[in-house]
Amino acid sequence: MPLVYYALRVDNSVKNYISENQLLDGYRGIYLNKSSTQNEIIGNHVEGNDYGISLVDANENIAKSNTAVNNTVGIQVYDSKSNIIEENIAEKNEYGISFTYIDKENRVLGNTIISNDYGIFMLDTKNQWLADNSMERNGIFIDGDELSHWNTHTIFTNNSVEDKPIYYHTDETDTAVSTDAGQVILANCENMIFEDLELNSNAVGIQLGFSSNNEILKNEITNSFYGVRLINSQENTISENNIHSNSQGAVRLDSSNNNHIIENDISSNLEDGIHLSHSDENTISNNVITDNEYHGLSLSESNNNYYEKNEFKDNSGYGVSISNSNGNEGKDNTISSNDWGGIILSDSSNTTLEENEMIGNGVIIWGDLLEHWDSHSIPTSNMVNEKPIYYWSDENNQKIPSEAGQVILVDSENVEITDLNVSGGSVGIQLGFSSNNNITSNSASGNDWCGISLKESNNNIITDNTVSRNGDHGIHLSASNNNAIGRNTAESNIDSGLSLFLSKSNLINNNTFSNNNPGLSLNVRSIDNIIYHNNFIDNLVQAEDFGDNQWDNGYPSGGNYWSNYESEYPDAEKMSDGDLWVAPYRGDGFVDDYPLTEPTSTDDQSEDEEKIWSLIILIPIILVPIMFFYWRQNKKNEK
Repeated sequence: MPLVYYALRVDNSVKNYISENQLLDGYRGIYLNKSSTQNEIIGNHVEGNDYGISLVDANENIAKSNTAVNNTVGIQVYDSKSNIIEENIAEKNEYGISFTYIDKENRVLGNTIISNDYGIFMLDTKNQWLADNSMERNGIFIDGDELSHWNTHTIFTNNSVEDKPIYYHTDETDTAVSTDAGQVILANCENMIFEDLELNSNAVGIQLGFSSNNEILKNEITNSFYGVRLINSQENTISENNIHSNSQGAVRLDSSNNNHIIENDISSNLEDGIHLSHSDENTISNNVITDNEYHGLSLSESNNNYYEKNEFKDNSGYGVSISNSNGNEGKDNTISSNDWGGIILSDSSNTTLEENEMIGNGVIIWGDLLEHWDSHSIPTSNMVNEKPIYYWSDENNQKIPSEAGQVILVDSENVEITDLNVSGGSVGIQLGFSSNNNITSNSASGNDWCGISLKESNNNIITDNTVSRNGDHGIHLSASNNNAIGRNTAESNIDSGLSLFLSKSNLINNNTFSNNNPGLSLNVRSIDNIIYHNNFIDNLVQAEDFGDNQWDNGYPSGGNYWSNYESEYPDAEKMSDGDLWVAPYRGDGFVDDYPLTEPTSTDDQSEDEEKIWSLIILIPIILVPIMFFYWRQNKKNEK
């Protein structure tokens, strides 16, 4: 049955009476538009629509005694004024009653608003009048980037959440909020105290807009959409609160600076424990942040924040996620058993990490610019599983010490990374913008993300490593070319044994990929890679190739061993020497023309392979003096 776009539409019409209709499962149920005025919408039932009842540029209308159930927006008032929204029931919508882009008064009274994500929602809206509305399992949510969006409303205390009054304070100072509150909203207030409140089943337990120097102390905020939310609010203290089981997050700061979030217990929220967006120079200390369904602490476009002595444990995302943010500092935090990783620094610079203790987690760095990698301060006082992190930037001709718990190598050359056990963290070995290094004979298994990762790193040798049971990839290359990857064992990684993204001209041979999904993956812009003499054993998908790559070394050298070859080609015959199958192996986006009949031994390497590996090693040795010669000549010509 086709979607009904408008079940009932009224344009530029006056004094109509719309009553006792049932309008179901459309885009808009009842739609008043284009200066439709003095209409009455009474006793209708709207259910399953995107918008149940909509007033758009519609003034002086009455919407009364309607029922709006299971719509995206139960009752919408958009750019409309002088309407009366009275004695309606709005239940199980995403937005119960929504007001957006309005600067004149509408009256909202006597409505019953139950189990919506947002009960009464006001975005970029001024001068609304709310009285005697009863809310259960939701409340009032205000959003807007101007003070007038916050402090121009009239919201009486006879509005309630869970039979407790809503306290809306504007332009006040030095007042303690009443302890019988069901919800608290502050607009342009200073030196207010929230203490010993029990707030539950709300849109936001405590909201601050354009308010400073307030104390939110020793409250319990549960089962709400957000626990505490600050917009354009500075120098407030959020301390010793128990904030748990909220469906969006415990504490959220937007465009709010110099606040203090201290000694809170933040657990079992369905999004981030603490989320900062466009918020700078805040202090987050001595909090216990556990079992949240996303990140423990998330900083997005937020700079120069300081987090210290917190416990981030068992969160389903990262313990700490920092993205597009600069100059943040984390010290002496305990970070353990977070599902995605300990600390991720994504597209961020100038981060300082000191004395952080990570168990079952570590540090991940990501970004497309060198400054996202080389500008951090991460000394060896940071520990992964009681072993130091070695973050080296601009180091050459060195060897990583054997006690390393994790290695991050940036803008470095000719570094030996050998004989390490860098397992059980977030990523064992990570290279960014680093070339001509040797990663050999390491165990990098059981990490949250991957065992070995290269970003913008060329001409490296990755051999004889074991990368097993990692949360995503065994080995991952991104925009990394001309690397030699051989004699590695990649087993039982959750995603791919080896993944190539935007990576070209790598040699992949004599590796064993088993019980991964897939064994080897090459994305569409990974081309000209050479793949042969590898063993693909019992991977859920043996391999996939979305680029254009070479999957064998010709006759008689051959291609790769495929454990499922005989089941895929039961009538296939062997060539006369018995080492190769006659029929090609056709995989997901590739063809191996000369598949091997038996697994290769990782100890064996043919003369051709030795020549190729030698060439990979010699190319940079040859090119560097040539490039230096031409540089000298150019300098002479400039003179």
